[in-house]
Amino acid sequence: MGRTLRLLGLATLLVGLVPVVLPLSASTLASVLEGCSVNEAGSTGCILFGRSINGPMAASYRLLWAIPPGLLLALIGFFLLLAGWGIRRTETRRAKHR
Repeated sequence: MGRTLRLLGLATLLVGLVPVVLPLSASTLASVLEGCSVNEAGSTGCILFGRSINGPMAASYRLLWAIPPGLLLALIGFFLLLAGWGIRRTETRRAKHR
């Protein structure tokens, strides 16, 4: 029970953080690439290894609407993970006292 809850919590936490991480990583990558600009309207001048990455960079900004639900999902995942660890700790404690 505890292991399943921990795995479910970890998966929920990771899925919830995707809408937060993608725009942040796109803006970080855009600041590193010379002449690259990314915002909600699109991206321009983003070239990596000789290929244009304007489409994927702009696609990550289309997830901005999903940040609040993503944070809520990540919070739920965190509490599921915490509950799974609590169950494991309780089971370990009971096993020691037998």
